[in-house]
Amino acid sequence: MIELNDVRFSWSGGEPLLAIASLQVARGERVFMHGPSGSGKSTLLGLLGGVLEPQRGSVRIDGFELSAVKRSLRDRFRAEHIGFIFQMFNLIPYLSVLDNVALPARFSEQRRKRAADISGSLYDEARRLLAAVGLDPTVYADRQATQLSQGQQQRVAAARALFGRPQLIIADEPTSSLDADTRERFITLLSSECRASEATLIFVSHDASLRSQFDRQIALADINSAARLETAA
Repeated sequence: MIELNDVRFSWSGGEPLLAIASLQVARGERVFMHGPSGSGKSTLLGLLGGVLEPQRGSVRIDGFELSAVKRSLRDRFRAEHIGFIFQMFNLIPYLSVLDNVALPARFSEQRRKRAADISGSLYDEARRLLAAVGLDPTVYADRQATQLSQGQQQRVAAARALFGRPQLIIADEPTSSLDADTRERFITLLSSECRASEATLIFVSHDASLRSQFDRQIALADINSAARLETAA
């Protein structure tokens, strides 16, 4: 599902932040990724999601070469195939919670069709996902994102990423604002949704207690030669 080869990335021409010779993740695999703050975890997720472009190397997702196409094609591919839980949530403030969850349907015919197949209609699927992340749709569906707490916004962002069962879920610190009970329910939901569609999950977190719930864990320092060189220096 994911294949990186000889990837290099730096900000504004500075020293390399990422230098990854090789990384492969299988279809349907659930991977826990960890590393200290500033080590490049969010940058790597940006490369996997096509939000960022490497200065060198190949980023291939499900056979599609992200690093070889212009931004508009990367954006289109991400809308169709990738559910992204951003660290800062990135909800649309003037939309209702329900419309935020169903937002992928505006940009992806595939996800729109899958959502309707699952629950009968787009909004029924959005309500199902809201309930699954612990937000009663009869209470929260019509509220605006700005009326929610951080933890509630994080759960709405997760429901939006899962909407239409994309082939790849990228989650950047998705449980940072959740209490213990909600966090466990959230991990269970992610796992069940990924199994249902054979989706691949890349999950970044500082919470080491979660790693046992994944198929594999990756320490970014183990695959990033730029970090090893910096440590050695």
